[in-house]
Amino acid sequence: MEIRKLSYFVSVVKHKNFTKAAQEHHMVQTAMSRQIASIEEELGVVLLIRNNRSVLLTSAGEVFYNKALKVIDLYNDMISQTQKTAKLHPKVLEIGFGHYEHILIAQVVSEFRTLYPDIDVLVAKYSYNDLITYLQAGKLDIVFTLPFSPAFVSQDETVVKQVFPSTMYIIVNKKHPLAQYDTISADLLNDCTLITLSEDSGPCSLDILRQFTMTAGLNIKDIINANSLESQILMVESGLGVAFLPSICTKHLTPNVKAINLKDFDPGNFVAMYQRSNENPFINIFLGLASLKDS
Repeated sequence: MEIRKLSYFVSVVKHKNFTKAAQEHHMVQTAMSRQIASIEEELGVVLLIRNNRSVLLTSAGEVFYNKALKVIDLYNDMISQTQKTAKLHPKVLEIGFGHYEHILIAQVVSEFRTLYPDIDVLVAKYSYNDLITYLQAGKLDIVFTLPFSPAFVSQDETVVKQVFPSTMYIIVNKKHPLAQYDTISADLLNDCTLITLSEDSGPCSLDILRQFTMTAGLNIKDIINANSLESQILMVESGLGVAFLPSICTKHLTPNVKAINLKDFDPGNFVAMYQRSNENPFINIFLGLASLKDS
């Protein structure tokens, strides 16, 4: 039985008049009469006693009327809650990443879009400092960032998940003296010029880099900065210096650049972060696909 027929019946009982009920639903009185008659025919019972002055409920009609009111209320609540939920959870997921993480995010976005083709996934690159700023401001749902980034957020407000395990390599021009080795200890880099992607502040700042390298026993004196991953690799290929590179990026090196494994030199996994207050239901679905992807 259609919900609109229940509404017709409730209107007739409310007005105790077929003509007034028909006017409420913008139809003629004969049409309203046919609708009520079709309900009685479907149920096989008489619901209304009709006379020239009024309309009265039978005992069966009274039961049907009370139940119809509940069904209509439940139906209206269902519509309202469904529409409210849709407004609270728009079909969009906004993701930010830094210099390195795009290499594996592309695979996860592709998998997510296959499972949820109606969800818009917006992906953009930012500085590592801006990733934190935009995440905290609610402009990004998820950020993929460096192992050092959790130190710059409140653990009470931000969820941190490890993703993309990646060992650290040093990349050199194949004519560089270190290119003869497949694995080296970090202290062999002290006399090298280091090409970095350091930023003015935040988890990718020069201060953080120096802290990390000093912990590993390095004391690099000569440092020059590149403004992108592509330019960093190009500068290494040109013989201007050496550079740290996560293993997730080594498949994209040019033929004249070699990746050398660094012994006992582990900065940790890349991480994904999102705000605890963010109720976007697609965050955990996306992170479920991204969690600890092999490098």
